[in-house]
Amino acid sequence: MNEKKVLDELLEARIPLKYAKAAVLSREVLKDIFDRLNYIQLQPRILLDIGCATGDSTAMLINHYPDARVIAIDSSPAMIDYATKQGLEATWHAAPYTNLPLPDHSVDLLLANLVMPWCEDVPALLREWRRVLRPAGVLMFATFGPDTLRELHDLPLAFPHMMDMHTVGDLLVSGGFQHPVLDVDYITLTFSDLKKMWEELQVTGMIAGKTDTLQPKKTDDRYVLTHEIIFGHAFLPDLSAGQVPDEKGEVRIPLSQVGRRRG
Repeated sequence: MNEKKVLDELLEARIPLKYAKAAVLSREVLKDIFDRLNYIQLQPRILLDIGCATGDSTAMLINHYPDARVIAIDSSPAMIDYATKQGLEATWHAAPYTNLPLPDHSVDLLLANLVMPWCEDVPALLREWRRVLRPAGVLMFATFGPDTLRELHDLPLAFPHMMDMHTVGDLLVSGGFQHPVLDVDYITLTFSDLKKMWEELQVTGMIAGKTDTLQPKKTDDRYVLTHEIIFGHAFLPDLSAGQVPDEKGEVRIPLSQVGRRRG
């Protein structure tokens, strides 16, 4: 099974109402993202919530930045339909994450909570995010490290794409972002009911595959699942007109400006 088919199956498993009840991990990660966001001095006017799902992250952005406009996007029309019924003041779009319905350099802050693992082409994803961010704009995100669900890796299941922190950092730099700051934390979920564990993993898109006969190991009579979470933020270069990175992440500076100083 190729990577795109695996990721498509994982995304298709997300049923909005069931996802809203099962997305405990996503909400915990969101809390940690906003704890980190408190340390960034920013007064954004336009916020972009990528992978908004059922609207938890959108609601938190609205509460955190009450004077800003929030745009919320998810690749699933069903998720957007569910989220729009939550009574939140936001602009909603169902669209691919690598083809956003937004103008160039129109967003001050882009929040992406656990979006990268379900994207086949992360460099293309970062190029599109860089396109919509304004110079000096901030990308705030969380993604899965390779230790996520390590207790299940020996089982015949499909998982989202996972990268180590160094790979994520390299992709940010090569993608035209600067000053990336990354750190890793671990969130452990425990289950006493195996059937409920499998259901939550499937509904949230964390696994694909048949689980009827699978029996993972227990720890102290419970099923323990580890999640390695990579938190990060990075900035788009604050460059003068005509010096915004192109689609390859390159900056072209006129020869006439080389060696000049500002007074």
